[in-house]
Amino acid sequence: MRYWQMTWGRLLNYSQVNPFGFVEVLMLSLAIVLLLVWGMMAQLPYLILSLSYGIGASLSVLIRSAYFTPPQRRLNRITATGIIMLSFWGFISNI
Repeated sequence: MRYWQMTWGRLLNYSQVNPFGFVEVLMLSLAIVLLLVWGMMAQLPYLILSLSYGIGASLSVLIRSAYFTPPQRRLNRITATGIIMLSFWGFISNI
C-alpha cells in the first residue's frame, strides 16, 4: 500500500511541477496502449486514435521547445518531427 501511495505522490508532484510534460507522457502512454490494442484487434479506429495522440503529443513538444529552451532541444525537435511524419504516413497508408 505504501508503494502505491508513494507512486501516486510522485505522479501528483510531477504533474504540478511539469504539467506540459505530464500531459505529453500521458498522451504518449495512451497512444502506445491503443497501438497495442490495434495490434491485437486490427480495427482502424484504434490506430487512428493512437496516431492522433502521437501527433498531439509531438506538436506539444515542438511548441514547448519553441517557447522554452531545454538543453536537449534539438533531440526533442527531431524526435517530435519523426513521430509526426510516421503518424501522417500511418494515416495515409490506412486510408
